[in-house]
Amino acid sequence: MTRRRLFSKENTFWAFFSQVLDADGGCKEVIRKLQSYASIKGVKVPLSSTAAYCAARKKLDEQMLCDILEHAATRLEEMPEPGLMNNRRVIVVDGTGVSMPDTLANQEVWPQSATQKLGCGFPMARNCACFSLKSGALLSYALGNKKNHEIPLFRQQWNTFKKGDIILFSSREVLRQTNSGILKKQYSPTAKNGYPSLCVKTVVGYIMAAL
Repeated sequence: MTRRRLFSKENTFWAFFSQVLDADGGCKEVIRKLQSYASIKGVKVPLSSTAAYCAARKKLDEQMLCDILEHAATRLEEMPEPGLMNNRRVIVVDGTGVSMPDTLANQEVWPQSATQKLGCGFPMARNCACFSLKSGALLSYALGNKKNHEIPLFRQQWNTFKKGDIILFSSREVLRQTNSGILKKQYSPTAKNGYPSLCVKTVVGYIMAAL
């Protein structure tokens, strides 16, 4: 196995996947794992430098990663588990913010908070995601900058939901918007798709369900 094959697309993906799941999360830990892998395969052990791995990771195609995510989520949802919530899907909706490297390109698209002095903060992005409560799979997500509220990002994911779904979310603002009729109008039980029309508060958040 040559050095180039060691950092093949397949190996780099699994190394990156391991990095995401690892509590350490550092590139050096990934290299240590790749060194162990090379040793088991009986090939030349790579140097401890992270440069080659980082270069290979940058070459991973974003669309390929999205396709893998969609495929994994679909397969997980296909796994039968009869009787769960009367065979209805339970989808958890939640939003959060993330920071990223402080580059001019990132600052242009994901500007830092206005309360921070220039050069003293990091570019910020806001995201809203939909998860399967059964499998934990990420079904969909939407990204925006700090000016985007969770509600518009949530609306971008209408196609994630199906008739009969139960939606669990923690945001009080989403509940307020639901009461104002935004979601009821989108998912009216008399509409062609027939989506959520009941919303109640629980000890863990707010639940919306199709009747």
